[in-house]
Amino acid sequence: MRPVLIPVYASRYFTATALLLALCWPCGIADDASARQEEAGRCYKQAKRLWQPDSENGTKAMILIDKAIKLSPETAEYYSQKAEFLLQTEEDDGGALTLIDRALAKQPNNPHYHTVRAETLARLNRLPEAKEAINKAMGKDADANCYMWQIKSNILHRLGDDKGAEDAITQSVRQKPNNQDFRQVRAKLRYSQNNFAGAIEDTSMIINDRQHSSSTAVVLDAYLIRARAYARSKKNDLAKQDYLLLHELAPDVRTALAEAKQFFQSIGHKKNEDLFSRRIKSLDGDYVMPK
Repeated sequence: MRPVLIPVYASRYFTATALLLALCWPCGIADDASARQEEAGRCYKQAKRLWQPDSENGTKAMILIDKAIKLSPETAEYYSQKAEFLLQTEEDDGGALTLIDRALAKQPNNPHYHTVRAETLARLNRLPEAKEAINKAMGKDADANCYMWQIKSNILHRLGDDKGAEDAITQSVRQKPNNQDFRQVRAKLRYSQNNFAGAIEDTSMIINDRQHSSSTAVVLDAYLIRARAYARSKKNDLAKQDYLLLHELAPDVRTALAEAKQFFQSIGHKKNEDLFSRRIKSLDGDYVMPK
């Protein structure tokens, strides 16, 4: 039997080897695409490990996530991750919104991407759109997590709806009752609505669990809010105790010291007013505190 001869451009016939290579070429394309996907995945994972905002590692992470996107432009997760990186930097001109919109174009029902979009819009001060985005995210997730509620609370607070913001952060507290950040947010919202008993409840929990706190700033803030709430509730003896503690807890925090001084001045407690005055002066080098 005569061999089958196939005409090709610039050559009259295929050889047997050339025909075999031609038949296997689609497999080669598939292997190349698979290798690109694997390399993109490695870049993505390394970028997440390295990421630190405004640092040398952060710059490396950005290069890696850009490489992942270039290698696998169809992967929505990479666009979302870069958007999240940008949200953590000091400056963003709206690039994060473009990226998260690309991710959503590929996976429009992903609740996490809608959540990132809500954060991005809030960052750009487009609050009504941010509210719509977080509601959409929660509508696509039957078990909306505590961080979604926290984002919604922040957006509602900035829109001037402190009651709605409190209701939202309360959902976060219910899911994670020992989370001090959630308690702190709710304490501030309750105080702003003259719910002093509620503010005292949340701040007392933070203070009582202060040995497990990862942030001294959160604990200090809790003492300040509780002191104010006691003072507004006409419980000056309790307010006095918290304000006096600031002398040791915040010896160099001028705003906290000034607030304590003003409180003691308002109740006519000259001795403690002078105590905080001296501390404040010592920060300016005008007075040396006795040992």
